[in-house]
Amino acid sequence: MRFIKPRLGLWQELDIKISPDLTDKEIDRSIKDTYDFVDGYVTTNATTQHNFGIGSASGDIVYAPSLRMQKKVYERLKGTDKNITACGGINSRERALERIEFEPQEDKRIQTLTGLLYGGPGFITDLKSGKFYKNGPEDN
Repeated sequence: MRFIKPRLGLWQELDIKISPDLTDKEIDRSIKDTYDFVDGYVTTNATTQHNFGIGSASGDIVYAPSLRMQKKVYERLKGTDKNITACGGINSRERALERIEFEPQEDKRIQTLTGLLYGGPGFITDLKSGKFYKNGPEDN
């Protein structure tokens, strides 16, 4: 990663996506090994801890582990300039609001795939509407 960052444009960011399956020791090691080379962390991606056979799973099954991981990463990065992007099982305005609560930076970030796949463009419209913001879009 230290070789990638210098090749990025000033407007480009390098974020690392953290698995919801990591132990506390693995979280600490991941942050320690990447901290100086990244702009932020995405919590999280798909989980392999499920009962669906081989491979990874996303959507509802990853929401709780993703939220737990986001809280752990937030505690480790509180007071730093690193971005945290919430990801994993965000398929409603309520879940999006819950997830951005634990983001230290002013520009709250979420990443969604399953919510968009199942909700279609209307899902993004809901997120952008006043229904998404706690006090209305004029506050953001």
